[in-house]
Amino acid sequence: GEYVYQNAETGEYHYTSPTLQVHITRHQDTDPKVVWHEAQIYSRNGTLFHVWPFNPQKATATAQQTLIAQKHHLVFAINGDFSHLRIGWDATVGLLIRNQSIIFSRTYKKTTTRYPNLDNLAFLPDGSMLAQGRNDATMDDYLSLGAYDLLAFGPVLIHNGIVNSRAFGRYGWERAPRTALGMVSPGHYVAIMVEGRHENSRGWSTTHLAAHMAALGVTEALNLDG
Repeated sequence: GEYVYQNAETGEYHYTSPTLQVHITRHQDTDPKVVWHEAQIYSRNGTLFHVWPFNPQKATATAQQTLIAQKHHLVFAINGDFSHLRIGWDATVGLLIRNQSIIFSRTYKKTTTRYPNLDNLAFLPDGSMLAQGRNDATMDDYLSLGAYDLLAFGPVLIHNGIVNSRAFGRYGWERAPRTALGMVSPGHYVAIMVEGRHENSRGWSTTHLAAHMAALGVTEALNLDG
């Protein structure tokens, strides 16, 4: 019941099962040089995104994404919200939920200019995602919606189909490696990973990242740790 195709030379990867489809393609521009990877993901019958730590009993434990994916037998995985390092640094962590449990409930006030600004992306049990500013909802609000995982990084790229352009001059204006995750509709998701800081790819700004996600029909999206 599973089909796998991969071609590292062309950057094309496909996975199909009765409940999940993942289609990854690699793209590049030459002026200026940039390489990015897009994943179109379709799920049904209760197949949902989850946050997978390397060690659930130790929030600061780290490992390469491939090791985490292999440990949990995942067919698709991307890097997340950098929260393990904020926890280890005893810094402001942001609103975090992992596997229906509150991990941290303290975030920045409205006046912060720090990056990341700790905006949130909630995973909801109906398969929808909700991207909101760090002060737009409380932990109780997320729990009442049934959020089982809540990421904190930012900025919000798209909410309710509207690009969050006012945030981009302050957060992520420079070209850099980027990762973003978003939803077109429940059961249809888009993930983008942009390479950066090397000769063949300078990366994208959050402005470019959001515009590209919007062009793909994404209605909710958050910038994650690039």
